[in-house]
Amino acid sequence: MKRLILAGLFVLFMVGSPSAVVGGPIEDRCDAVFSPDNTFIEGWGSGWNGGEWISYPSGWWNQWFYNAPLDTTRWKRITYGIVVGTETPGSVEWADIAINWSFEYYDNDDSPPGSDDYIVRELVYSGDVGSDGQEFMGEIIILDYNPAWVSIDVMTSPVDGVSNIRIFGWVEHECIPEPATLVLLGLGGLLLRRRKR
Repeated sequence: MKRLILAGLFVLFMVGSPSAVVGGPIEDRCDAVFSPDNTFIEGWGSGWNGGEWISYPSGWWNQWFYNAPLDTTRWKRITYGIVVGTETPGSVEWADIAINWSFEYYDNDDSPPGSDDYIVRELVYSGDVGSDGQEFMGEIIILDYNPAWVSIDVMTSPVDGVSNIRIFGWVEHECIPEPATLVLLGLGGLLLRRRKR
């Protein structure tokens, strides 16, 4: 049993721990105001190029956040929280909101994808928003690879057509060792717990 524990610790030392290999999670924030017909009015954020909101031909507005270089041997955890609502009391408009990331073959660390062709989107909300606001949180796990870029995306459509729409969002993103490494970490912990009994 002692040899098994030592072997497990040796393997853990060789592959490293999540914090030693890639560092901790990064948190980014953004804020923006859109007209009901999907025109960007103003916004800020901690994202690329001073928090720039980028327009895409598909109609989406994206704010991109850089995490780490593309790595096909690791995976990504994205946690997010978003609040969206109209600015005029009693009004209702429409909003689509997505979390996205760059494709596996997009490896430009200097700037985010300039085309929808290099983007994977996951719709996290689509529906009416009112002046009371919609608030939601969630988590996305990307197991195939660690993309360099992640984003919060917004697209609006008029319902009443009278009110601007404001969105506040935060995203926490982290590059993590491959699942096999995490299994080894768990195994090492289990062996140590059994030895203490």
